[in-house]
Amino acid sequence: MKRRDFVKYGIGSLLTAPFIVNGYPRFYTDNYASPIVSVLDELATKLDYRSGKILNSDGVIVDEILSYDINHMRVARMVDTAVMKITNQSSVGKAWESLFPAGHPNEHTRIGI
Repeated sequence: MKRRDFVKYGIGSLLTAPFIVNGYPRFYTDNYASPIVSVLDELATKLDYRSGKILNSDGVIVDEILSYDINHMRVARMVDTAVMKITNQSSVGKAWESLFPAGHPNEHTRIGI
């Protein structure tokens, strides 16, 4: 992929991200070089904060974070759902297997998400 295409599709994906979180799961292929899966679980994270009222040194009103929690099981389920949807497989194991060539992953495989 050429740099210009990467920027075009990458920036487009970032700009449309807020609009694609309203489904569970949604699969987008029409407008992007690579398919995009959107999965939302409002119980996956919890953020308690107090709205800011005073400008900080940068001139920005900043909220105070009181607590933040991640439900790791729900996040893992969201990732599995996305992998199943994007690979069109009916089981989590088959979906993950389909992402790797035969014999991989193994003890030498590096995976980045």
